[in-house]
Amino acid sequence: MRFFLYIFIITTLLHGQLYTFGNKTFYLQRQSSYVYKDENGKDIKIKSNFFIKLKKNVDIKIILHDYNITIDKQYSKQLYLANSEYDKNILEIIQNINNDENTLFASPNFDIKLQLR
Repeated sequence: MRFFLYIFIITTLLHGQLYTFGNKTFYLQRQSSYVYKDENGKDIKIKSNFFIKLKKNVDIKIILHDYNITIDKQYSKQLYLANSEYDKNILEIIQNINNDENTLFASPNFDIKLQLR
């Protein structure tokens, strides 16, 4: 029984990953497709779409082809709201695009609800 408990703890720890967006690094553990837990146990919800800002004179078609994503909305020649066609780890896709030499940044679209005081 003790063996299975150790296996459970180890596999739980292995599912968490470090993600860097902008200047901040986050440890997040995937709970479901769009829900993650941070290191404090707080649920972080993200939407299925995300933001991409390209470097000047970079064609969005390069990013679309390389990462198999679609554009939901274009805000400027460099800023887009994109969506992944895969039901894969969305933060992993965003992290890969963020590390691409053609992008200035890629960032999750956090699902934030405002509350009145």
